[in-house]
Amino acid sequence: TVAVENEGSPRDLLVARFGAAGDEQMMTAVRQLGDEEMQGLAVAADGSMIVGARTPGGALSLARLDATGRVIERKALDPTAGSQLRGLSIAPDGDLLLLTQDGAEAELRRVATGGLDIGEPVQRLAMTASSLAVAADGRVAVGGRRNGDGVR
Repeated sequence: TVAVENEGSPRDLLVARFGAAGDEQMMTAVRQLGDEEMQGLAVAADGSMIVGARTPGGALSLARLDATGRVIERKALDPTAGSQLRGLSIAPDGDLLLLTQDGAEAELRRVATGGLDIGEPVQRLAMTASSLAVAADGRVAVGGRRNGDGVR
């Protein structure tokens, strides 16, 4: 699955899935809140997807798509916080893990399977986060910099 930005106005997000031979299996426009910048994409085992984007006004938005590309749910988050999405990943239990950066603090959040309701952070990290990885056993790794002195 590939997510790209469409250079129209207003800019919609374009999500496409291709087979191993390069054949297009699905393509859909995800109309969110306007002229958005793609910040992340996660694909679940059943083929459903979560798309993360940021609007020029700073709102972080998520969209849940089914395996055919139909948008099931959209949600804008933290419209005034200026959070940046640093990582999206699907945990082995199907929940979405969301890594955001707001100033000097990164936050790891868990979003329950089947919805986009964001709760309190599971973990707050005093670092500038740059990546998120989830192992098959559920262990989580966050990469980034702490105090400006290297990768952790």
